[in-house]
Amino acid sequence: MDKLKDFIDTNKSAFEEEALPEGHRLRFEKKMNTRRKKQLRWSLQIGLAAAASLALFFYWWFPGDLRQPAAGQMSECMLRREMQEVRLYYSMQIDETVLQMETLYRHQPVSGVKEIFQESKQVLAETKAFEKEIFPELPCSEKSMVAINQHYGSSLECLETMLEQMKALKQKHNH
Repeated sequence: MDKLKDFIDTNKSAFEEEALPEGHRLRFEKKMNTRRKKQLRWSLQIGLAAAASLALFFYWWFPGDLRQPAAGQMSECMLRREMQEVRLYYSMQIDETVLQMETLYRHQPVSGVKEIFQESKQVLAETKAFEKEIFPELPCSEKSMVAINQHYGSSLECLETMLEQMKALKQKHNH
C-alpha cells in the first residue's frame, strides 16, 4: 500500500490531467449520498439509544411515586435500584462491545468474521431473554444480585472474546 501511495504522490500531476471515465462522477456522487444516508441513520440510532438511556436514568432516579417507603421496605427498595443499575451498566458495556463487532464486520468482510458475528447474535438473544423473562421475576436479594452479575458478566466476557477473535482474524487477513 505504501508503494502505491508513494507512486501516486510522485506522479500526482499525471493523475490530475487524466480525464475521469464517463459516468464516474455520477457513480461517485451516488455512493456519497448512500454513505451520507447511512451516517444519518447511524446518528439517529445513536441519538435514540442515548435518549432511551436518559429516559431509563430519569425513570429510576425520579420515580413517579415519591412516597416514603415503610421502614422494612427501605433496604428492598434500594436493592431493586442497585439491581437495575447493574443491569444498565452491563447493558451499556455489551452494547459498546457489539458496536465494535458490527464496525469490524461491516468495514471489511473477512472469512470467519461473519460467522463469529452471527454467533454473537445468539449471546444477545439469550441476554434479551434473561431481561424479559427472568430479570423481572428475581426477588430483591443478594442472591439475585449475584445471579445478575454472573449472567451479564459471562455474556460480556463471551462477547469480548468474540471481538478479540474477530480482531485477530482481520489482522491475520491484513498481513
